[in-house]
Amino acid sequence: MSKRGVTAVVDAMFFILLIEMAVTVIAVANTVGDESGGGDASEVCDAIMMSNITLADFGFDPGDKTVHPVADMIAASMVLEDGNAADYLSKVLRQLYPRNGGYRMTVGLTDREGGSRTLAVGNGNGDAEAEYSGAYAVTFGGKLDVRLELY
Repeated sequence: MSKRGVTAVVDAMFFILLIEMAVTVIAVANTVGDESGGGDASEVCDAIMMSNITLADFGFDPGDKTVHPVADMIAASMVLEDGNAADYLSKVLRQLYPRNGGYRMTVGLTDREGGSRTLAVGNGNGDAEAEYSGAYAVTFGGKLDVRLELY
């Protein structure tokens, strides 16, 4: 092989290596994204409130593996005033938005008799970058009005 052939092969390999590094940097930058966490506020609210959880995982009965909607568990905890709803929501939101002051969620429960209770978790700092308000039905009557603000 001549000097030109060797130089052409080395140049091609160097170019390929340079392109691979650029693609890797772009891919890592896209997966890291912003610091705000997973999804927009509406997606996060829907994912939390429309999912199911066992009584044991929510903090009610350690031996009970019965699955219920999270919205029902939050409403029941708010009625009982046991703190499980605040603990659960704080844990989930802290995993999604670990930055201090990254979120604030307010949950209002209106029961079928017209009574109401309110729960707030998180302490958002500054102006909210994204926010969402939505209502979620509670199986045993009533609804949860949820507002999530992301900072």
